[in-house]
Amino acid sequence: VLLSPASFNLYFLFGSINLQLAMAFWYGISTYLKSLFEESRRLVSVVYISSLLLCLYIAVFKGSYLLSIIGIAYKYL
Repeated sequence: VLLSPASFNLYFLFGSINLQLAMAFWYGISTYLKSLFEESRRLVSVVYISSLLLCLYIAVFKGSYLLSIIGIAYKYL
């Protein structure tokens, strides 16, 4: 993580997206999307999706060492 946070960030991002896609196909896409945005899970889902989008932006466009570390830490909050 400390030697190359941008590549770790990108690999972790792809792993997270693949996990979400697998869960969506396991439960059914519409059922899974409805469950993500239920009242009790809405805030967590929005924070998680925004962290994935932030890490995608950092990994693809910025590539900054410090921003990659912040993006990785943001996923674990």
